[in-house]
Order: sequence, then structure tokens, then C-alpha cells
Amino acid sequence: DMQRLFWMGVCAFGGAFMLWNIDNIFCTGLRTIRNALPAVVGPFFQLHAYWHIGTALGCYLSIVYQQYLRLVKLGTVDEYRLRWLAMGIIPYLDKDIKQKA
Repeated sequence: DMQRLFWMGVCAFGGAFMLWNIDNIFCTGLRTIRNALPAVVGPFFQLHAYWHIGTALGCYLSIVYQQYLRLVKLGTVDEYRLRWLAMGIIPYLDKDIKQKA
């Protein structure tokens, strides 16, 4: 689970950085494409927006990874469960109630 968290964070940042650079390099061409497409499709070519989404996701994944790592180092990781929302994209740590019994 820790490796998955780590690599998902790296990929989120890396993918976001790649999209941002594509947007910077091909800005004029992308703007032309956006203007030629229907208004409902245009936002999908706003690669800068995907950069914001990707870096936000990467930051969140990094924070959960660091929380998980701290639990491992403290030896209390067995008291928590790593759970996933949104089709396995959004992780969170949940206190394992069964451990109290």
C-alpha cells in the first residue's frame, strides 16, 4: 500500500507537470483548437487546469503517505486501515475499531 501511495503521488505530480509544459509549449495551437470546438468540449483542452488538479492530488497523496509512514515508524500502523474512495484514487487512513477489543 505504501508503494502504491508513493508512486501514485509521483505520477500525479509528473503527469501534471507534463500537461502544464504541453500547455505552455503549444498554447497557441491549443487555443485555436478550443475556439474551433463546441463550448462544452473546450474545457477539456485547458491543460493548465489539469496541472492544478494533478498537483493537488499529488500533495494529498504525499500527505497521506507521510501519515502512513509515521504510523509505521511509531509501530501503530496495525491500529489503522488504509481505505480508498473514488474508484481507488483517493486514499484515507481510518482508525480500526476492531483493534480496541
